[in-house]
Amino acid sequence: MSIKKHISNYLAVFLGAGVARLFLFMTSIIIARNLGKELYGQFSLFYIAFTIVPLFPMAFDTTYIRYAKNLGQDETKTEYLRITVLLKIVYFLLIGFLALPFIVEFFTGQHGELSSLALYSLGAVGGAALGFSYTLSSHFQEQSRFMASSLVEIVYCLLIFIGVGAMYLLGCLDGLSQVFTLFTLVSFGNGLVFLWLLLRITGSLRLFQRQQVIAFVSLGKWVFFTGLVLYLFPRLDVMILSNYVSYADIGTYAAANSLVMLLSLVSRSINKVILPKAMKEAIHSPGEFRKFTLEVLLASSLIVLVSVGLFFGAKPAIQLIYGAEYVASASIFRILLVGYLISMLNLPYSFIFYALAKAHLRFYLECMKIILALVLLFILIPLFGLVGAAWAISISMTVNAACSYLILRKNIAQHFSLQKNIIPTPSN
Repeated sequence: MSIKKHISNYLAVFLGAGVARLFLFMTSIIIARNLGKELYGQFSLFYIAFTIVPLFPMAFDTTYIRYAKNLGQDETKTEYLRITVLLKIVYFLLIGFLALPFIVEFFTGQHGELSSLALYSLGAVGGAALGFSYTLSSHFQEQSRFMASSLVEIVYCLLIFIGVGAMYLLGCLDGLSQVFTLFTLVSFGNGLVFLWLLLRITGSLRLFQRQQVIAFVSLGKWVFFTGLVLYLFPRLDVMILSNYVSYADIGTYAAANSLVMLLSLVSRSINKVILPKAMKEAIHSPGEFRKFTLEVLLASSLIVLVSVGLFFGAKPAIQLIYGAEYVASASIFRILLVGYLISMLNLPYSFIFYALAKAHLRFYLECMKIILALVLLFILIPLFGLVGAAWAISISMTVNAACSYLILRKNIAQHFSLQKNIIPTPSN
């Protein structure tokens, strides 16, 4: 793929995925400014589950792309897509079963102030339904139809933004009950439509071979466990803070966290273009790897540029976006930004572990990161509060990125060394 084509794909994904996340970001701003720090803190716990639960089974989508890009004889992409859809259905039913008591409690109106667990459960069941949109998006991603992939992810974000915006304009956004209901209804409707579209592509979910399931699970389990710790990590700080501080303080911290997540708009766009290439072309030869590195560095320059602007403009940006009530978030934001920037610059290279059949190494690295973060969070939060939580996350991200770089560098060198020493024969 030429640099020009790579940039074209990147811009298509950025405009799509970027707009989608921008809708959600603007939705959170409306809620934060209209409901205040305490209710925004409660919404943040709901939103953590709503956004993180559909990310865990994205491991199935990543595994699908891996095999779809490297098909064996007599295999078709649809067979692997069927396995992915079936696993997503099982995942959705499991989350729904676990969250059912809290769903009944919420919709029957028999509750006062919701506990943290209830907020997580309500968000989780809505988020689980979004998993089907990510699978359809990955299907288009594997085909290099990046604009279609992005449009699939925009739909639910736009509907939620329109719904919350309409409630605000009509003057009926006065509590969290209608917000939670809107998020849940939109996610369920979105999930049903995209599941129907996926089933039209796959046909019967029973049409796959036992050997394919074994191969899929063999890689998929490592990708899933890696995703579990990878996506849980950025939410650890808020989850643990809920045991130490008030909902109002969580609202202050969540404002900083939401702003730093703007960088994920750029990072996610890069990864959607990079992932198919990292799964195959990047490890073909040292020349291809250098080309891959050049494309990553070129795209990552935008992350650095946005980060510099946000770092120096943090205080006025937070005051303008969230209001004077949240201005204390600026110092927290700057600390988080450093760790997130280093981690996001390293993330595109981490996909190469999957192409090298070293998925377990990335899982171990992510486990190390989450263990280090937990230790630091329990030490620094009692000492320094919100700032301590930010330092714990930033330090953990930096250490993990450094270790990941050193291990990947060693493994990629061994891979190309083995390639160079292979003697071609008629059989290989």
